Amino acid sequence: MKRHFVVAMAMALCVPFLSLHLSAQGFGFRLKLSGGYAHLGNGDPNTLLDASHSFLVNIGTFLAEVYALPTEIAGEAKKISKGGAEFGGEAIVTYGRFGFGLGLENLGGRSAKSDWTLSSIDSPEYPLISRIDGKFDTLALTANLYMFFGKSPLGFYVFAGPGLYFGKASWDYLFQDDMLSLEGYFEDQSINVKAHGFGAQGGLGIEYDLTPQVGLFAEGKVRACKLKDWNGDEVWETALGGPFTWSGKLWYYEFYDWMYGTGGWYPYADIFETGTSPSGEYARNARAFEIDLTGFSLRAGIRIRF
Repeated sequence: MKRHFVVAMAMALCVPFLSLHLSAQGFGFRLKLSGGYAHLGNGDPNTLLDASHSFLVNIGTFLAEVYALPTEIAGEAKKISKGGAEFGGEAIVTYGRFGFGLGLENLGGRSAKSDWTLSSIDSPEYPLISRIDGKFDTLALTANLYMFFGKSPLGFYVFAGPGLYFGKASWDYLFQDDMLSLEGYFEDQSINVKAHGFGAQGGLGIEYDLTPQVGLFAEGKVRACKLKDWNGDEVWETALGGPFTWSGKLWYYEFYDWMYGTGGWYPYADIFETGTSPSGEYARNARAFEIDLTGFSLRAGIRIRF
């Protein structure tokens, strides 16, 4: 920690001297700090939430039609929100009307939760339970080219460039059967994965000088990025044994319900060791798990010139 503090202090002390050198060469230096609203796509997590609910609904329908066993479902789900907070900072070197910036952005965390219970109306103390607790976070390293317009105190700018996006996700899924299995069958799945991928962003903004050094700005931007290469660890335990642990790639696929008689295919996510993938008569439509970061941001902040 002390070493990181010393390095940060040294870099901070170098900024004034670097800015003086750049100014002498006709260059300028800006620092932007901002916060605002980020709108992201969702990808696969919300589909898995819907599947966990429809699976219990179809089991209830099967029990009513085949065994004349009335059931009811109770619970709630919180899908991953498309909207959330975004924070970031960017250092920009300018020359005339042009600039080049390197930035770090936190696109905010997202969470998904569901807790569904299917129970017999006659014996509610023996239910089927499906619970999900998922969340993911994203950081982005961006490189942007800028073009500035206008004169002080009011200016405009446009920017665009590539970005390297980093994601971290966790997924905990519990399925417990106290209704149809005399032994109290359960499956407990815990997944922790990371991914990174390239994307692009671009936008426009307006800035207003409060002083020659300090100003305020507001901007809007769009981004395009989908994270598909998720890798990590899984811990899986059932009433039949475990816990079992393995590592590999996270896959999204559909599995066939052979156990509860619904005769349906349901989306599922699972880690498979390197070189393997979901296959066989009970798996179809396998592909890499995906979280979509494509969207837009609206943010405002402070701009400092050195």
